[in-house]
Amino acid sequence: GLRMGCEIYHTLGKILRSMGYASTVGDEGGFAPNLSDDEEALELICRAIEESGYDTNHVKIALDCAASEWYTDDGIYRMPKRQKQYNKAELIEYWERLARKYPIFSMEDGLDQRDFEGWATLTERLGNQILLVGDDLFVTNEKRLCEGIRRGAANAILIKPNQIGSLSETLNVISTAKNAGYGYIPSHRSGETEDTTLADLAVAVGAHLIKTGAPCRSERVAKYNRLLRIESSLGSSAQYGFDLKKQTENKKKLARFGRIADYAFSGVVCLLFATLFISSFVISCTDDAKAATRSAFRVVQTGSMAKKNEKNTYLEKNDLNDQIQTFDLIRTEALPDEMELELYDIV
Repeated sequence: GLRMGCEIYHTLGKILRSMGYASTVGDEGGFAPNLSDDEEALELICRAIEESGYDTNHVKIALDCAASEWYTDDGIYRMPKRQKQYNKAELIEYWERLARKYPIFSMEDGLDQRDFEGWATLTERLGNQILLVGDDLFVTNEKRLCEGIRRGAANAILIKPNQIGSLSETLNVISTAKNAGYGYIPSHRSGETEDTTLADLAVAVGAHLIKTGAPCRSERVAKYNRLLRIESSLGSSAQYGFDLKKQTENKKKLARFGRIADYAFSGVVCLLFATLFISSFVISCTDDAKAATRSAFRVVQTGSMAKKNEKNTYLEKNDLNDQIQTFDLIRTEALPDEMELELYDIV
């Protein structure tokens, strides 16, 4: 895969120069020619794949749409270069058309980061065909990821350790994604260095994919070189590849399990409240009832048996007083003001 990417990248540069386009690169090493529209870019990439000796059955395209960058507060997506605008439904249809026409494998940030509802629709329409990756949508944040899981938004998350701030939080997000059947893709940032920790992290968490820029310039190439060294050290135990169909099937299984867990969870909640009701009924005895208990105790202890077992009676009476005091503590114990129960914790 790395060899394919390098060869296609340099072939694309040659094609751009032959057509009179600039082959200078952007911040992440990718070419940035002044093309007419999105489809021209996709056509050129497909041409570079073929001229490199490969085909689109083995090489696929991943898009970073960055839709939040051209979303306006009035709910319209405006593409500045083409001066074209879409509403949410029209943009989803546009992405569907591109996915049908081109060998697209992954689409990142296809809608605005605030539009969970739109993301859910997009996922329903394309989630069984391609990866729908949330970057701006999730920002490597476990709470936002859980919200996306709950709403059925996206099916993968981009993982940026220095975006969330700590390795522990990063691992928590990955664990949550994995348990929900979401793909997780460790990713570089725009302002990168030659640090290669990202490559080690990707292997350590069993990530099938990594996003670390074009094979150009040392801060990007360093990560790829580190992956090659890791593969060499692992030898025959190294695993490679990604199966989107398998991930989709796993997510469906998890979704079914989630529904079962939902029913079980409802039953547990009902049982919990029933238990609380019975407990409160038993616990809410009055002072008169406790006084009656003490009187009954005194009646039982009168007579010859009480005289013969005076010492035992003293102990038993004190035990009962201790129980009554404990009873008072249980009855008056304050419950939490709020109880937050979330399905994803069970899943």
